[in-house]
Amino acid sequence: MWLLAVKAMLADRGKLLTTLLGVAFSVVLVNLQGGLLLGLIRKASLLVDYGQADVWVGHRHMNNVDMGSVIPERWVQRIRGVDGVERAEPYVVAFGQFAMPDGRFENVVVVGSEPGCLLGNAWAMADGDPRAVRHPDGVLIDVCDAARLGSPHIGDVREISGQRAKIVGMTRGIVSFTTNP
Repeated sequence: MWLLAVKAMLADRGKLLTTLLGVAFSVVLVNLQGGLLLGLIRKASLLVDYGQADVWVGHRHMNNVDMGSVIPERWVQRIRGVDGVERAEPYVVAFGQFAMPDGRFENVVVVGSEPGCLLGNAWAMADGDPRAVRHPDGVLIDVCDAARLGSPHIGDVREISGQRAKIVGMTRGIVSFTTNP
């Protein structure tokens, strides 16, 4: 039976080659789709994976940390009062507008934490000290997004949503799930 199958395949080499190319192309597409899926899952959970928190609290119908809504301050106080909770810190993820020197604006995602603990602070630095965000108006910018933001350097002062922002460091690979820097 096997011998007959091999002879039938080799009898028309054009069909065999076309079939093998089709199967190989399908395997490449499946692997590409799998890689995209894994990359998107990793990117969507980046802040949670490196956030150093055991439990995250958000609104009931929140789908993504990058697109959450602000929870009331009283929730943080209530969580701090629960037995067994060591600490509860607010973690802000919000959209803003980055003003560039030439007058253009770029939408950005602003991530913030309490300066006392820096829970969920930058974990991969390209340049500078991640604790420098404790300085007044200090912000970190990812090197992947620097070109879109006018290629700022450490020490430059910009404006984000009408607030002064001094660039105190550059991160590497800490990017948003959305396309905003």
